[in-house]
Amino acid sequence: MKFLGISAVRMIAAGAVLFFFIFLKKVIAKYATSALLRFAKRTRTELDDIVIPTVLKPLEYLVVIAGAFIAVGILDLPVKPFDFKRWAVILLKLCVTVDITWLFLTAADAVIEYLERSAVQLKSKIDGRMLPLLRTIARGVIFVIAFVAVIQNLGYSASGLIAGLGLGGLAFALAAKDTLSNLFGSIMIFTDRPFSVGDTIKAGDISGTVEEVGVRSTKIRTPELTLLSVPNSTLAALPVNNISRRKKTLCEFSIPLDGNSPPSIVKEIVAELESEINNHPGVDKEDPISVRLSALTETGAIIKIRYFLNTMDQYEAAYIQQEIYLKFMETAAKKGISISPKP
Repeated sequence: MKFLGISAVRMIAAGAVLFFFIFLKKVIAKYATSALLRFAKRTRTELDDIVIPTVLKPLEYLVVIAGAFIAVGILDLPVKPFDFKRWAVILLKLCVTVDITWLFLTAADAVIEYLERSAVQLKSKIDGRMLPLLRTIARGVIFVIAFVAVIQNLGYSASGLIAGLGLGGLAFALAAKDTLSNLFGSIMIFTDRPFSVGDTIKAGDISGTVEEVGVRSTKIRTPELTLLSVPNSTLAALPVNNISRRKKTLCEFSIPLDGNSPPSIVKEIVAELESEINNHPGVDKEDPISVRLSALTETGAIIKIRYFLNTMDQYEAAYIQQEIYLKFMETAAKKGISISPKP
């Protein structure tokens, strides 16, 4: 028994292969999906938690299409009087194109959703039109690539179209080079989250408080109270020291004493200063407090002091530092010791 010149054995074999791949799709949907989601939850970033669920369906149907390709090969469809085999392959290639387009569209939407969430968490004052515009551009690029793939699958030459798109894309990339680099820089900032609005940071020669994280640039209020706009591409390339995320404030400084200071008096000053720092309520007692004679120079002895404060507020830390400096001055005055004019 034959249909269109295809034997029953071939039809049964093709059907069995197709059924197997449909069954395989269900297995993947049940087990592989749960495994991938568990893996996504163990990672530090939320990006894979958003992207993986959206791309699973297109990947499942891609398995079925792969089974259909094998089934068509088993059937060995006739080419006369009508080329069934050629059009079956074209149809399946179109299915692959549609499925992959679906996959990239959902992935792009998931990435944009992640950027929107990150912008909220960073308290970014991003223009509400920028991320939708980015979504539109991404979809446009995906649809153009899909259209070219469809043209090629139908047997038409797309070389002229690709050349035109390539030249246009090159011209656009050259014209918007800085904009694109800043856009990718903002994506890196949203993904890594090295800082949020309100954090005090230091990156290279740049320091200050972050006031706004935009798509093109980040605005930082400097210690001089000027507003500095830093391109995101520049900021993403620099190591960022987030001062606001420190748990304590490190205080480390040296005090040069006059060269005529007797050793016994220096020893008393070191002991009293260490006691004052230990008894101060603003000083952290968990980390070691170091007050020691670190060096002897031509001008006198140098006392090196190192400790941590419980506060992360720079103004409160400065006030505590002032109190400790004044205590030292009082102790030095009582002992008749002066600070060396030269360190």
